[in-house]
Amino acid sequence: MKPQIVIIDDNTEFNEPFLVQSRKTYGSDNVFLYKKSKDGLDHIIKNMDKAMVVVLDIKFSTGEENGHQILEHVRQQTQLIPVIIWSAYGNSPKEDFTDFVNNHAFSIINKSDGLKIFDEIQKAVSFLNLRVDVVLEQWLSAKNDRSELILATKSGKTYSANDLLKEIRLQTEQGIKLQNNIIYLAIDLLFQGERNI
Repeated sequence: MKPQIVIIDDNTEFNEPFLVQSRKTYGSDNVFLYKKSKDGLDHIIKNMDKAMVVVLDIKFSTGEENGHQILEHVRQQTQLIPVIIWSAYGNSPKEDFTDFVNNHAFSIINKSDGLKIFDEIQKAVSFLNLRVDVVLEQWLSAKNDRSELILATKSGKTYSANDLLKEIRLQTEQGIKLQNNIIYLAIDLLFQGERNI
């Protein structure tokens, strides 16, 4: 499964080299460009159940929320989406990036670095591929009926595989528990007896 690449920047055009390369690599249907910060945020919130990488500018037109505010909104929803801050920050020496660090921005890239942004998108996608939710989604993609795979909790509540994937991506209490249990189980199985990997 290829992730969504969501660019939120009012000064980027769809024919920019990194966007052309992103469409070739991840598919045209998976690359989104939003010029208004609110539209980009709405897309993220509506698609929280999907793997995605966000490229976010800092400054937007008057009356729109800036990159600091958008990242904060995203982090209020989930910690799992890699958000790359992409800005001409050299033009703004008084810009404070402390909140980007505190809100776990994946990286901060200067727009003058050209195609380096595409390299950073690829790093973020590689990071995604190491996460439990993405590995679970890849495993589920090979299954015929994802809704028939059911897990029951100790309390008796049942979840379909799709429900579990959503719980992990939204980082609900149950999703976090499930994610941790999957990791513990994998480690336990890895070290039981002698294993060839």
